[in-house]
Amino acid sequence: MNQMFSFANRSSQYITWLVSSGLVFIIVVTLAIANRAYRVAFDETELRQGLQQLEVARSAALGIEYFLKHVREDLQLISSGSHLQAFGADSIRANLDHFYQHAEREAAMRLFLVDKRHQILYANGGPLPAWLFPLIEQRLVEHDGEEALRPWLSKVVLVDPQAEDRKLCVAMLLPVTHFEAPQDGTEGKYEILGIIGYLIDFDWLMQEFIEPVQFGESGFAWVMDKHGRLLHHPKHREMILRSIYEPGPSCGACHDSFTKHDTMISGRVQVQEYQVGSEPERIVAHAPMRVVNEEWIVAVASDLSEVTATVGENFRLFFWLVGLVLTSIIIGAVLLIYLNTRRVRAEANARHLEEKRLLEGQVYHAAKLASIGELVDSVAHEINTPVGIISAQIDGLLLEKQSLPFAEILQIIRGQTRRIGVYTKSLLRFSRRMAFQPRPTNLNEVLEECLVLLGHRFRAKHVNIEKKWAQNGRHITVDRNQVEQVVLNLLNNAVDAVNQDGRVTVSMEYTEEPEDGVGIQIIIEDDGPGIKTDDLERIFEPFFSTKPLDKGTGLGLSISRAIVQRHGGWIKARDRHGAGASFTVFLPDREENGR
Repeated sequence: MNQMFSFANRSSQYITWLVSSGLVFIIVVTLAIANRAYRVAFDETELRQGLQQLEVARSAALGIEYFLKHVREDLQLISSGSHLQAFGADSIRANLDHFYQHAEREAAMRLFLVDKRHQILYANGGPLPAWLFPLIEQRLVEHDGEEALRPWLSKVVLVDPQAEDRKLCVAMLLPVTHFEAPQDGTEGKYEILGIIGYLIDFDWLMQEFIEPVQFGESGFAWVMDKHGRLLHHPKHREMILRSIYEPGPSCGACHDSFTKHDTMISGRVQVQEYQVGSEPERIVAHAPMRVVNEEWIVAVASDLSEVTATVGENFRLFFWLVGLVLTSIIIGAVLLIYLNTRRVRAEANARHLEEKRLLEGQVYHAAKLASIGELVDSVAHEINTPVGIISAQIDGLLLEKQSLPFAEILQIIRGQTRRIGVYTKSLLRFSRRMAFQPRPTNLNEVLEECLVLLGHRFRAKHVNIEKKWAQNGRHITVDRNQVEQVVLNLLNNAVDAVNQDGRVTVSMEYTEEPEDGVGIQIIIEDDGPGIKTDDLERIFEPFFSTKPLDKGTGLGLSISRAIVQRHGGWIKARDRHGAGASFTVFLPDREENGR
């Protein structure tokens, strides 16, 4: 009685410890859930803000695209006029002066026309910068075919590299062409007459479309091109026209790397977090825009602290509620421990009695197995005696009269009586742990004999047997009876798996495994439903079976694996993905591997 009380007391202490641990677990989980909820809300708010910034970036990019498209269409319109293609000095000046007066004067820094001999026929708005002439010459030389009709946009450059104002511009060039249609019916071609160009004030573009972008209290926009050059940034004007692919010593003061910018150029991510030096961490959303042959990236950034402040304000009441819930849980747990101590002791006593009954059942089952072992031994001896007499009588008949019309039937009866003897010896080996007796064996004969023994099962289900092995099999050293047991188990499983008119394929080949050396592989495949992935991991466990209780014990594959491993080989099962199941048995050739 004292022992029972001590057991109940320990159980009560264990339950108390368990409830306390559960309480701590609940607190930790609740805090983790609260933190997770906060992170989810934070991430959703951050994502929503990033998507809003992305829309703003796209709108700004679209505005620049529309403006430059309008400039390109104006150039295409004026370059197609007959007065311009005639290249008359008076008509050119009159028409281009009229166009320049009605153009966007704030954006249009220069309007010019150059003939194919590189002579300036018209230039309005001031002298042309020196860096422009190599670009014009390059466009005159490189144009060919339909390329001659396309406009071309230069990179963003300084109008005058020597000036202190560091004013930026971009040149849009368009070939002035004339189509020559030959009289003989051959294919015509475009002739380049010259280049008409527009020098656009890039700073004006930024002031018009980028600088007005204001997202939140701290948001701003900046622009980068596909070459990694910074084109516009309201907070880092000293970095304008510097490339992330050509970082200087001063870049290390702010940037550990330019990985974020590289992902922006590649377009892999459209919304991300980034930080420059000691500046606040920001959310940046970027949208690419393609302007003729150039690609620029418009990025809109805002401080991440704004998102944090918004989410924290919204979650303040939530955290108060979580604290109240945790307090209630703690009080309830303490009351639960106090009220259930006596009930826990009673349950511990009942559990002890139940465990005692289970142990008694296990002892009874072990005794039953021992009795079955003795019975198997006795039955095997009793069967061997009449079977031996039958076999001896048949041997006598065959020795006296070899030409009996039923001699072949007697041969079969003799073989089967001997097989009964082998089976009983197998039972004795199982119960008495008889010695493992490997001998040189022709596995062709083993397979053929197994197929004959199971012929009645194949015929009953109309199963088609396909045999794939060489006629002259090689001998390897195995325990014939045990290998035969493995093959019979696998064939029985295959017959059980297939439907009427199914197919079972038995193949054997001499092979060499990287780890096990040379040996023989026996492969048995069926076209049944296959093996589930979960069952593949347990199929070789003792007493595990996918068959009904009246058709399987779950020991066949377990015993087969033990036999194969005893031979130094292996057995594997795999599902053929809708085509059935496959079992592979590898038996090493000991003599060949020992050479």
